[in-house]
Amino acid sequence: MNFLGVFGHVNIDYLMSVKELPAPNTCTEVSDVKRHFGGTGANIAMVASSLGVSVALASFVGTDFPADFKAALMEVGVDITDLVEAEGQVTSTCRIMTDPDANQIGIMDQGPMACMNDYEIARHSIESSERIHIGTGRPAYYRRVMELAAELKKPIYFDPAQEIHYVYDAKAFRELLELANVMFANKSELATALRYLGEEDETALLEHVDTLIITEGAEGSRILHGNDIIRIPAITPER
Repeated sequence: MNFLGVFGHVNIDYLMSVKELPAPNTCTEVSDVKRHFGGTGANIAMVASSLGVSVALASFVGTDFPADFKAALMEVGVDITDLVEAEGQVTSTCRIMTDPDANQIGIMDQGPMACMNDYEIARHSIESSERIHIGTGRPAYYRRVMELAAELKKPIYFDPAQEIHYVYDAKAFRELLELANVMFANKSELATALRYLGEEDETALLEHVDTLIITEGAEGSRILHGNDIIRIPAITPER
């Protein structure tokens, strides 16, 4: 039995530096290229499992999925039963260029996550987990996941992250919000969520979910539940 069933992206991330970001119809040379394991689903699963939480990870990758990435997930104990290698697909890949002023351009190839609506839902990660965490991915697929989780009376944590801005619209957001028990958002994601609801006050979200968790970078986080506000300070890393 897993405590947490995590749904979200499993990416290969390439971070690279440029002297200046390219203008349209031009080319630029990159340097200091670093390859990282990433994706919202993989990040949450890796960190949680490293902290001793039993985690199942549900996602779609390509048949090119790196063996060292799979080994890293397994090494920390992540249940990858529902990490599906989709035939004819290339693993989701994000390429990010950063200039000396820390301006960035990102290019995201969604890979099989773009067509995840065509696949069967990952039942193992739902049925074997006490709680379900919904990250980035397609709303139509996640609606099916959340409906089954709700039917099985599993608490649902809704965390659309940056995709709330460009994958979701007001209708899709409202539909999934009504199936959730908890929502996660940073400040910009919270603003988009409130715009979709036609609201201005963050507490309006508590009419739809029991708990709202707002991450605020260096200021830490806030947990809103009923009339209670719990403030969690940021922790300075040792390195």
